Parts: sequence; C-alpha cells; structure tokens
Amino acid sequence: MKPTKEKKRQALVSKAEDRSLKAPQSVIHIKHRITLRQYKYWILSLDAFREAYKQSLEPDPNGFYQFPIDRLTEYLGYEPVKDELKVDFEALRKEPIIINFLHKDGKPAQRGMGFISEWKVTSKTIYFRLPSFVEEVMRGLDEPQNIFQLLNWDIFNHFSGKYEAVIYKLCRDYVGVRRTPYMTIDDFREYMGVPADEYAEFTRLGQRVIYGPCKAINDSPVSDIMVEPVIDRKGRKSVGISFLVEPKNQPLLPFIDTLQEPHPAFRLAKVPILPETQKKYLALRSEEEIALCIGRANEYGGKQEKDGKPPNYGALYHAAIKEGWHTAVGDRKAAEGAALARKKAEAAAKRQAAAAEKAQAEKGLAETEAVLGRFKSLPESVQAESIAAFLATDPSAKGAYKRKGFDSPLFLFPFAHYLKGQGQAA
Repeated sequence: MKPTKEKKRQALVSKAEDRSLKAPQSVIHIKHRITLRQYKYWILSLDAFREAYKQSLEPDPNGFYQFPIDRLTEYLGYEPVKDELKVDFEALRKEPIIINFLHKDGKPAQRGMGFISEWKVTSKTIYFRLPSFVEEVMRGLDEPQNIFQLLNWDIFNHFSGKYEAVIYKLCRDYVGVRRTPYMTIDDFREYMGVPADEYAEFTRLGQRVIYGPCKAINDSPVSDIMVEPVIDRKGRKSVGISFLVEPKNQPLLPFIDTLQEPHPAFRLAKVPILPETQKKYLALRSEEEIALCIGRANEYGGKQEKDGKPPNYGALYHAAIKEGWHTAVGDRKAAEGAALARKKAEAAAKRQAAAAEKAQAEKGLAETEAVLGRFKSLPESVQAESIAAFLATDPSAKGAYKRKGFDSPLFLFPFAHYLKGQGQAA
C-alpha cells in the first residue's frame, strides 16, 4: 500500500522537527539592526555554543568556540562567500546590544556588548567568542525558570526578508500563549532595527515592516503559524502593537534534514552528538570502545534518573569517552567471564567427583559380592566359625544379623570388609 499524502507530509514534518534550535527569548528579543544573514549566523553561533556546553566541550586555549563552514553551508543551503562572511562577523562584533537591568543595589544599570566579542575565519572553520552576558543566558537555558522556545530552522531559513523572519521568530516564541507582549511603537521600531527617521509615517511603517511581513508569513507554504497584528490607537495615532498567533499545519516542507546519520558507534546515544564531535571521539577511541563508553554512561544516567537527578547525557558521553569508561566495562565483563568460567569448572569438578564416587561405589559393591560369593562356597562349619568370630569383633552387628541375616546391609557390608581383611575369602 502506497503512503498517503498526509503520511508523507507527517514524515516531512517529523524530519523537519529534528532541525530545531533552542534560543532563549532574553537573548533573541533584542534590537535587530543587523541584517537577516548576520542574524542567521548569530543564531547558528548560539546553537554551536549551546551544543558545546551541553557536551562539556571546552573552548580552545584562546577561548574560542567553533563550528565548521561545511555545517554553515549545510544549514543555509549554499556556500557563503568568505569575504562576505568576514564582513558579517565583523558587523556582529561591532553592532551593540544594550541590556537594561537592575544592579545588586536595586538601582537600574546598563550593560553594553556586541553580538559576539571576537571572531576568526579560516578556510574550513569559524571561530567565535560570545559576550559574558550572552554566555550566562545560554548556560542557564535548561533551568526551569528560563523561558525558551524551539526555532524550526528550515522554516526560519525559508524567509528571505528580515522583517518577516524577525516577526516569525517573535511570534513563534509565543505560539503557546497565542499573543506576543505589548510594545509601544517606538519600542517596536527599536526592536525591528528601524531608525526613527525611516518610514516616519506609520502608514509606511505598517506597510513595509508590519502588514507586508505578516502576509508573507501567513502565505508561506512552509510557515507553521498564522499571525495578525493588533494596533493600539489613541485617537488617530497608533501608539502600540502586539501580535495574535495561531498554529497551522504546513502543506509543504521543502527543506528536509540532510544532516548525516550518526556513526554506528553512537547508535545507543540518548542525545544527538554533532558530526564533528563524533569525528573527534572516533580519533580518540575505537568504535567498540566508544560503544562501551556510551553504554556505561547510559547506565550511570539511568541511576541518576532513578535518584531524581536529570542526567546531562552529552556531558556524560564526553566524560566517558575522554576518561575511558570502556575499561571499567571491559574489566567488569572480564570479571563476569572469569566468574562464569569458575562456576563451570566447579560444576564440572562436582560432576567428575560424583562420577568417581559412583564408580568407586560400584567397584566396592562388585568386590563385596565376589567376597560373599566365595564365602558361601566354603563349608558351613567354616562359615559359622567366621560369622561368630566377626560378631565377637563387632557386637553392634549381632542384632541386624539375628533379624535379617545376610539380607541386612548393617551386617553384610561390615562382614564382607572383615572377610577381606582376614583374607578368608580371598
């Protein structure tokens, strides 16, 4: 039976869901004066940092985190021009982010930084450093009190206009509550990176920055939300804005996850491990050793779960492979093998001893029957004398002999032993 169109669409949705990037609202919801392409580079840099942090990967000696240009090409769908790449990362370094917050004494303060603090581009790799504030937010992303959302990269990357991409990102964060927070028009301008002298008339601002981008989101064949701007007016003046958000099913998802399948050595991993990280691990350990390390880390994580401590599997895998937990597994398996071998040897020895004991008993029984056979061939007077002599040496056998005679084992076997000792029936 051929799969239906709906099943095919669900399969595409399932694959696309794998390409989701976590990004905290406190970081993403800031001024967007950078270009859309630069914004995409920054989100990918945040994702690269987050993956490194989750897997306990340290930066290089100069404090740089990194991701390969091949990965950037894979996400964007085209190979970026190196000169443009350098210009864009320099713009990320220079463009300011101003954060308003309360100081420890309760008084308002500000912090200023760039989107990144330093960068370096080589033929194959992008190196970057994030400002301390951005790192703090990214490190706390898994904490329950921090709000985060899943950004579907294939959908986000589909948008070619900056304003539609930023509004999509904003609204996608609040799809669960169905409405974005209220912003004054001045705050919205600043958030979207629109100077006060650009689209000064609200009619132009609405056309270029609000209604046009919303229509592009709603009409997009890959968008998973519908958005509607709600304008707050005082008299004839527009003073504020928020967006209503409704989820929708995409009729088409053209961007399918092309990230390579994990190496077989990592098939038991409970969290994704980046391809470049897999290569590093494979350079450090053999496939068999890595599989043992991951198995041991899974066991340890399972114990943590039972104790009510959510395990960080990325960090566990990093520690297990780096520290060589496979040796512990190997030692345990060797010990289990040795114990099994001992049990088998002991069982074989018991069987051998039992067989020897049985053979000895059968031999003794045969000898006893031969002795008694020869004894019964003697004259009756000689038999009577031998019996009397034996009973004189073993009074305890008298009762047994009186009750059953030669049919009593308590008399028969001691008497046969006596005869052999006397040599009378030899």
